[in-house]
Amino acid sequence: MRGGRPYDVILLGAGLSGLLAAAVLARRGRRVLVLKEADGHEDASPHSSGRAGASDDGPVLLPGFEREGLYDRLFMELGLSLSSLKQEGKLIHRSEIPFQMILPRHRLNFYQNRAELLDELQREFPDSASGIRSLFQEADLADPLLRSWYLSEQKTATLLKDRILLLRDNLTLRMKVGALQKNRARHFLERFHLDPEFQRGLESLIILSTGIRMEEASEFDLLLVLGFLGRDMGGLPGGQAGMADLLIGVIQKFQGEVVPSLRIKELMFHQKTVRQIRTQMETLNVEGALILNLDASRFTSENGKRGIVRLRFEVPEKFIPRSMKDYLMVSRSENGLEMADHSLFLALGGTGRDGNRRILEAALYRENPSTLEQEQIDRLRDSVMDQLIELMPFSKDSIEFLGHRISPSESDGRLSSICGDLTLRGRRQGTLFPGYFTTPYKNLYFLPDGGIRPMVQIGEVRSASELANRILQEGLGR
Repeated sequence: MRGGRPYDVILLGAGLSGLLAAAVLARRGRRVLVLKEADGHEDASPHSSGRAGASDDGPVLLPGFEREGLYDRLFMELGLSLSSLKQEGKLIHRSEIPFQMILPRHRLNFYQNRAELLDELQREFPDSASGIRSLFQEADLADPLLRSWYLSEQKTATLLKDRILLLRDNLTLRMKVGALQKNRARHFLERFHLDPEFQRGLESLIILSTGIRMEEASEFDLLLVLGFLGRDMGGLPGGQAGMADLLIGVIQKFQGEVVPSLRIKELMFHQKTVRQIRTQMETLNVEGALILNLDASRFTSENGKRGIVRLRFEVPEKFIPRSMKDYLMVSRSENGLEMADHSLFLALGGTGRDGNRRILEAALYRENPSTLEQEQIDRLRDSVMDQLIELMPFSKDSIEFLGHRISPSESDGRLSSICGDLTLRGRRQGTLFPGYFTTPYKNLYFLPDGGIRPMVQIGEVRSASELANRILQEGLGR
């Protein structure tokens, strides 16, 4: 780390929400340090040492890219032109079909145009056509409320009269949102008499968007996901890695510093304030605010908790269909007991041993993943392999299994005790990831990455800007 005055804000981790917050703070003249964590996991593969392809550079979808949308306003503050990025098409582009969902008996194209989307769903599920129309009508009616909810925290007023009116409006809004959050999504869906497979597909969307299972999801969570299906989504051809590089460039432009490949060992406290960060290399003093933007799975106990099994494969690029390169593939599998009732999320990663092969990662939600035996892992691998061959028919003899890893991983020192309860509490309360929590510590802010590569980064911009405002309002934790 360079010398000079102390850092106003230190960010641990380089998830998109944290980088957005750090970029906003750097743009507002605060001295920012980003510590990018090294991956402490090793893939169970003879090729894992020194391999490329560890970064996520596959397709990612983000809502809020419409004119005067959330990203538009934030990018303007950061000195970026969203329209230029769209025109270039290198970082942000719009696909005719943002993503596909592969169900056991159906393949759904999720068009951005609401009419096309409804036509697609009603064609695949003709017996549920009226129920599907009614469900999306409910989502359209709720859309103004959800949009207001997202924008409410960004509204400000200076005159006392206006502040009173704003407070009244916000209280009314929270009461309406609170009512939706009390209702369970599963009970809400019962009145539409939907095809069971379509309903299971909705469950996949909720899990991948929010990290919440259908049993725990509220009507609010479901309507939010349905609302985003019809909005202007931007696809990131470079995935999260491409967006991260863009934001890191902004941070460095405004004199911020980014240090890669650190492994955080422990946080040191004094009088409810973080004072030091211990890494595998050195001890760093903390003079201002500290943001944790790490994989939430690191803070979740393995005992009795849901986790993720990640399986990595390598496949020749010539066998990968264009659809898997340009937009996201989400699969729901019933192939075998080990895969039943679990979502499969396929992310296309970086290059393999040479430039002609690509890494493909499958992430599966599991109960107590740490208890899986090798025989069960083998069955998962074979089941995923069957689905990959179905998606890429000419790849049958060319897919290579590279290994697996299991999340949640073993927690690190004081980080677990600080953040574990917050992560679990946020999931129980239906907090959308990425979201941020304040803690009992005066200068610590927790912005969990979520532990997955989400299909939709719900509320990300809102969380990042709110976090930046909160840190500034609290005097950078001093």
